[in-house]
Amino acid sequence: MGATANVAFQQMTGLVQLLRQRHVCYELIVLPDDTHESLLHSRWMYTLGRMETFLHKFLWETPASRGR
Repeated sequence: MGATANVAFQQMTGLVQLLRQRHVCYELIVLPDDTHESLLHSRWMYTLGRMETFLHKFLWETPASRGR
């Protein structure tokens, strides 16, 4: 079996289990029938938008800034 640029779905489920065990916040995006690095512009834009929302939620919204 040769090297591939795609990630096996089973590998991703293992990673999710490890993140849960360590109480790490994450959001999961599954794009069926796509490669690890999508070639579709629309999927990049969707993913980048989700990343921006996640970062704002967990990095920029600190408890002190929520009270303002």
